[in-house]
Amino acid sequence: MNSASSALPCIKPAVWEFSISHEERPEGVRACGSIFYTDTAKQVHELARRSGLEAHERRVDKGTVERDGVLPVHTYIRIKESEDSKSLHQIIDGLRSLYGIDLAKNSLIANESRYFFRVRKFRTFTKEQIQESPYLLLYADKFQIGTWADRTDEEFSRGALAVANDSKQASKVRCGFVSPFPAIGVDQWLKDNLERCSLIGLQFNPIVVRKISGSARKPLWNLTGSITLPRTQTKYINKHGFEKEPFDDWSDRWESAFFYDEGYDPPVLQYSSKHLDAVGAFDVAITAERVGNGPKTAFPEVIVSQRFRKTLEELKIPGVGYLPIVAT
Repeated sequence: MNSASSALPCIKPAVWEFSISHEERPEGVRACGSIFYTDTAKQVHELARRSGLEAHERRVDKGTVERDGVLPVHTYIRIKESEDSKSLHQIIDGLRSLYGIDLAKNSLIANESRYFFRVRKFRTFTKEQIQESPYLLLYADKFQIGTWADRTDEEFSRGALAVANDSKQASKVRCGFVSPFPAIGVDQWLKDNLERCSLIGLQFNPIVVRKISGSARKPLWNLTGSITLPRTQTKYINKHGFEKEPFDDWSDRWESAFFYDEGYDPPVLQYSSKHLDAVGAFDVAITAERVGNGPKTAFPEVIVSQRFRKTLEELKIPGVGYLPIVAT
């Protein structure tokens, strides 16, 4: 199968995940979310048969509303197949024959009225790929350091985050995410130690703890960068699957934006080497683009150097991870 390639090819085949279903669907919508809709239940069974996959039995869709004493049912199969799977190849051939849609060439189906459809192609990177990349995307999704609280307009304007005064104020987490969002928070100890290392571009924005009186038991800081990188070459799309233009317009409270790397998850960000060189050396920077849903809950990605990664290793900070960045 000649599938569209990522900015960084997988060493091991990625695993494709999506569903094929016959059920009531919005008018004119062929696919959205992770569901590809067929015209008939028979087509679901035929795709399952020709691919060698077993179709799930009909079942009651618990999310539907009873009509005339009847609960609608739907027929579906869930696809979870390695990229080199013969069954996956047969499924793709079948969908191409039925609907003229080739998921091997493009697994993103944009939609004017609903969320876009995409195949999620889950993959992992090797230790060598992480160590060989000059720059890395930093994430901290293992430990929760705080619980998100709505920001005031004043806090938002000065780049401050806010968290609830809850049990996380008693935790020993030094670096983690502000649940349920990927914004990275660190405690005072880690902030102080990182500042001693003279990391180029390192910046900390305040995280306000919603406490009625007195100081926070555990002061927190949002780890970010003072350097903003140029636009990536990676596709940057809105919630309908179209290019987000203007890329920095977040005036719509329902605005959403995501990086799309041919469906591969996690996506790899790709930059022009010429543009990166023009920025100069840095240890911490942020993307020009933000990822998320809504103006106050969309965040730039944090890009770091190998020096930063090794510093966190020396400080023995658990719960962080890295994705390679591609420069061409």
